[in-house]
This record gives sequence, structure tokens and C-alpha cells, in this order.
Amino acid sequence: MRATVRRPLLAVALTASLGAGLLAGTASAAPAPGSGGASSESARLSTGIAAALASAGFGALVDYDNPGGNGKAKPAAFLPNADVAVIELTATGRIAGVANVLYDRESPKGFRVTVNPTTLSTSGVQLSRWRQDRFDDQRLWTAGPAAADVLVAAGPAAKKYMTAYPASVLKVLVAYSTLRLVDSGLLSLGSQVRFHDVDGRSCGAAPSNPTGAVPAPVADGLTDSVAGWLDQMITVSDNFATCALLQRIYDLDQLDAANAHFAAIGLPTLRMYPLQPDVGSGWLSGTMTMGALDTAKLLLLVNGTPGRLWTSPDGAAVTADSGLSASSRTVFLADLAEQSFNEVLNPVNLCGSSDAVQGIPSTVPQRWVDPTTGNVVTYDGDLGIDFGYDTRPCQAAAQVDFAHKTGLTYNAGGDAGIVRALPGQDGRWYIVASLTSVGYRFGDADWAKSKPNACEGSPYVCYPRAFGRLGGAVDALVKARPASAR
Repeated sequence: MRATVRRPLLAVALTASLGAGLLAGTASAAPAPGSGGASSESARLSTGIAAALASAGFGALVDYDNPGGNGKAKPAAFLPNADVAVIELTATGRIAGVANVLYDRESPKGFRVTVNPTTLSTSGVQLSRWRQDRFDDQRLWTAGPAAADVLVAAGPAAKKYMTAYPASVLKVLVAYSTLRLVDSGLLSLGSQVRFHDVDGRSCGAAPSNPTGAVPAPVADGLTDSVAGWLDQMITVSDNFATCALLQRIYDLDQLDAANAHFAAIGLPTLRMYPLQPDVGSGWLSGTMTMGALDTAKLLLLVNGTPGRLWTSPDGAAVTADSGLSASSRTVFLADLAEQSFNEVLNPVNLCGSSDAVQGIPSTVPQRWVDPTTGNVVTYDGDLGIDFGYDTRPCQAAAQVDFAHKTGLTYNAGGDAGIVRALPGQDGRWYIVASLTSVGYRFGDADWAKSKPNACEGSPYVCYPRAFGRLGGAVDALVKARPASAR
């Protein structure tokens, strides 16, 4: 078990075993806007997600934000912000329903967002970027966001919601933007990308050195292929790999184009403005933004559903081909399916732990499973991580594959990905994104007796049980739809 926290530094192989075949098969076009069936299912999803958020336990967390910690955590002063979106698909890939629910101190029962059936965009909600000082100070909260912080404007009576920092889920944006450059011919998967310091400035995160047997390589000049950086960035959430790819996007003068692309296809909350783009660094809560619904829509593109998915702001049809090529989607999905950190909506890495609630009943990527103990063994930079729980019972009981990306900082925790039933199951297939302000600053009340913060000391558990409850409730909600309706 590790004694220090590495992944929160964020604040400063192409094959996969996909079980049900997230990459296989074809899918039908989305139903026409206003389809009664989709509307009815969207309402059912929205109601269920709101209930799940209200009952998951986010309101019972303790806050470790005091000097030194040492078990002095106190009840959290405010409810956290949680933004959850689900896009349910039929067995043939048709959009069966879309729901987005917002949870915060003003909406403890969940605010059910109205989603436009044509654009799949929010209606009646003002979305703004995260500001930690505003969250912590009730006076600033009441005053509302500054004009410069607003991502999606709405009328004066609209629900005001501050989108949580996406933490390492932002690496989905970097991977997508990198693969668009592969599709354009500016890069190839085999292209060698060399990180370089600029004016003495570097990434701010050390390169990975999982063996620990030799000193970590010097950052300046470190080189890997595009495919290699992508794999490291997604599967072990490598921060240095992210710097290398962001720097390459910037060096190719394509960062502004990437942001313009997100806006053009109707994903206005997806923005990458690192403070130091020339070294791929400076990923802060005001510079890298994602809303859950836009994140789910981006993954809908990656999923590859053919036909019109939604209509862009200029009235054009947005299809899977508006994003990535089929080959790039295959690469992206394969990396997501090899995720080593399965501890948020699907905490199978903690199988059997009393400190976790087993949520989405997913498989465990065997790449990370010790064949002797059954434990997930991965790494974070030069720090090896053995989760310490035998995952084989959960693997035997798995019902779905989950190709996803998690994220964690002191003030943010999230998970987003594509869930698909294993062969012989009910055929459920959906996309889920959960972006919250619950980072390792917060934890379950019983942890305060033995842990200085929620991600330090033993046991190695960084996310409170509420995430597993939420993941399990969302999965049960989708599963409850009769298989005959798929």
C-alpha cells in the first residue's frame, strides 16, 4: 500500500480483452428528435439518477481540510457538486434515452436537466467553470459566477451550476484531440514524440518509472510513440504522458483548433487551456473544463454509433465521423478498456473491501491482475500500487465491460466511460459520466478514525462509498429496462 498520494499531481499497448466486444458490431442511427419512446426513457433515467444521487451518501461525508489531518476530519460544511449524465443505447445502438442530473447544496434531491432532443444540449441551466474559493465561501457562492467563468449561458431564472474540475478525466480530451491529428495525417500512432523543456520549464510531473530499479529518466528529451504515450496516459493516468501529448498538440499549432472543434460540434463545456501549453502543463480548475453531458456525448462519438447523433449549433448533423475515424476509435476504446484504476463507479479493484461498495459489476482488465494473488497491481509514476484485494470473485460475478477513465485531485473525483453487457447478459449498453467535487479531501465518516486523509494510509481507498452506490444504482436503473425493449 502506498503511503503518499501521487495522482493528485494533476492539479499542478493497443490490444484489449473487451468481453462483449465494445469494438465489435454495428449500431443503428439515433431515433428522430422528439421520439416518444426516447422521451419516456429519458424521464425514467432522470428520475432514477436524481434518486440515486440523493441516497448515495454524498451528504454524509467528512472534510479533511484542516492542518495536518490526523483524524480530525469534520462533517463537510456543504453538499458537494456532482454532475451525472447517462446516454442509454438499445442492443443495436439506438439512443434509448438521455439524462443529466445536477446535485449541489441548492439541489439536494437532484436537479433534473432538460435536454434538447435535437441538439442533446442542456436547456435552462447556466454552467460555469469551477472556482474553489466560491465553493468554500457561501457569500461568493450566493453572488454567483463571474461573467468570464460562464461556459453555457441561460436566462436569469436558470439553475446556476458550477461544473467540477474533471481531474484526470480531462485526459479523454487530450487523447481524442491527439487521435484527430492522427486522422488528419499530422501524426501517426508510430510517430515519435519527444518532450522538451522550454526556458528551463518542464512538465511539473516526473516521468513514469514503474520498475523503480533504476533512476527515473530525465524528462527533457524523453521520447515515446504516440501509441505509447496514449496507453500510459489512459491506462495508468500518467501525467507526464499527458504533458508530452499536449505539448505536441501545441507545437503543431492545433490547440486552438481542438477547442474550436469541440464548440463547433456542440460540446461547449469541453475546453483545454493549460496555463503553460508550451510544456503541456498548468491543468487547473479554471483552465480545463468538462461537463458530464458533453463528456457523455464525446464518448458517444467514440462509441461509433452511425447516423445523426445530434445537431450542431450551426444546424449540421453530428455523426461519429464528425469526430474520429473508425481506426482511431478502435485505438481509443482499447486503451479505455485497459483502465487499471477501477475504484470509482466500478470499484472492482477493491473487491470484498468493507471500505467500498461494489458498483457497476464490471470485468477486471487482466493486464493488471497478479495471477497468484488476484490483486490489481499497477503503478503511479515510480510508485508501485498493489490494491491488496483478490478481484477474482468480482471477475466471476461480472456482468459488463466498462471502458473508462477516472480522475482524482484534492477537490475533484470523476469517472466516465462506456458500459456494455457481457455475452449471455441482458444486452444493456450505456455511457455514463460522473464529475464531482469529491476529491480525496473528503471521505466516509468512519475513515476519520484511522486515516489522515481519504487517500493516504491503509487501506488504499481514495473514493468514498457513495461512488460505488451511485455506479450500482445507475447500472441497476439501465438493467431494469426489459431486455425486450432493447
